[in-house]
Amino acid sequence: MKFYIENYGCTMNRGEGEAISEALKELSFKEVERREEADLLILNSCVVIETTERKMLKILRQFKETGKPSIVTGCMADVFPEKIRDVHPSSFIVKTGKERQIKEILEKIEYLKREVGIKKESTKSASPLLPGKRKSPTFILPIAEGCLGKCSYCITRFARGRLFSYPLGELLSSFTEAVKNGAKEILLTSQDTGIYGRERGWSLPQLLTSLLEIEGKYFVRIGMMNPDSLKEIFEPFFEIFLSPAIYKFLHIPVQSGSNRILKLMRRSYTKEEYINLVEKGRERCQFTLSTDIIVGFPGESEEEFEESVKLIQRLKPDVVNITRFSDRPGTEASSLPAKVHGRITKERSRFLTELVNEIKMKKNERFVGDVCEVLVTKRGRKGTMLGRNAFYKPVVLHQKVKVGEFYKVEIKEAHQHYLVGKLL
Repeated sequence: MKFYIENYGCTMNRGEGEAISEALKELSFKEVERREEADLLILNSCVVIETTERKMLKILRQFKETGKPSIVTGCMADVFPEKIRDVHPSSFIVKTGKERQIKEILEKIEYLKREVGIKKESTKSASPLLPGKRKSPTFILPIAEGCLGKCSYCITRFARGRLFSYPLGELLSSFTEAVKNGAKEILLTSQDTGIYGRERGWSLPQLLTSLLEIEGKYFVRIGMMNPDSLKEIFEPFFEIFLSPAIYKFLHIPVQSGSNRILKLMRRSYTKEEYINLVEKGRERCQFTLSTDIIVGFPGESEEEFEESVKLIQRLKPDVVNITRFSDRPGTEASSLPAKVHGRITKERSRFLTELVNEIKMKKNERFVGDVCEVLVTKRGRKGTMLGRNAFYKPVVLHQKVKVGEFYKVEIKEAHQHYLVGKLL
């Protein structure tokens, strides 16, 4: 059987999509790159904002038009199953969750084999906890699902539920398998990596300490963690964060520079606490700071938007994911009054983007002249190769190099979104 899968959304979702692909290939099913070649279509969906949801529905219509069996998983399957049925009634809906997701997909395929005549190529069975065996320099390792937050704007928490941390032994096994199969960049991901293991009496620093005992040369990237989560593990976290095997990159979303808006968002920290957290971290070591800002949250005044601007000007993050507020059905923020007009939200987004781009350029210019180690992760356009330095900065190389190898490089140029290096 030939299958085609489209993955959308966060790193966590992409990691689950890779696990689905690997499980099917373990059973000798063949993955193809075009819908036209497939016997089965799979949509691994995302509905974090309204525009993404509309895109998912468009893809479902296209799937339906092919007349081929379809499976829909990801967050849309959890929160909007009725919308899926309205658009593509014959599709199979599979909810998220590592323990059940792959198992249920395999059950749907068994049904198709019996009732529709799709041929199964193997009688082997795949574990729902199958570690990825794809030989790639980059391996996505989900470490938990769900969160402990109550963010008033977030629909993902309805899909993912409360925190469920994957067992340490299972993660060690997957990590070891990935390194053995050539992974040089391991991306740890969950809805909030900072709370890993909290419901089991474990912690993220303990997990990192165990993972880094595995022999090999690799970089580990730690996924998004909320400010209050990092605060709880600050000291032990920064002790292990200094390891040369960990990218000096932290994604710590702030969402707003206004304490009133943060309260309406039900974020568990203040602007002052966020600033203190970042500045304390920078005293320990320099790192690439990535953060998130929502503009146009209901009731956000011009003065409150300016507070977000001032926070960005003060902390100068390297990456800012700017999102215009998206009204998600069923969330508390959906019922808040004083919606900000779309035109104003767009203007604020544009202004903040221009500011962030200026900061990005100035920060990247500081790398010019540096000699550093770069891990080449993939091929780029027009014969270039793409890699990352220890700060997770994208580096473009124009020489012929191998994907999955480390090289000594001098940074020659800085651009807004990447650096240009030359092999030494």
